[in-house]
Amino acid sequence: MLSDRKKEHGQDVSLWLPPKLRKTVKAVCSDMYDGFIYAAQEVFGQRVKIVIDRFHVAKLYRKGLDTLRKQELQR
Repeated sequence: MLSDRKKEHGQDVSLWLPPKLRKTVKAVCSDMYDGFIYAAQEVFGQRVKIVIDRFHVAKLYRKGLDTLRKQELQR
């Protein structure tokens, strides 16, 4: 858990991992915030897969469906 959404803090969290262990990371789960995604790529390199948290994906598509539902109700 981070106190804010700064990219630097995302990088700091991964620094407590020893370099040998850091090389074993294959995937990083994140929300859709670009700062965290870029921080993970800088720390772990392009070899890691970035996995978006399914809660945030569901929230995004539900928002669009809810907007459409409201428009249809008004129509």
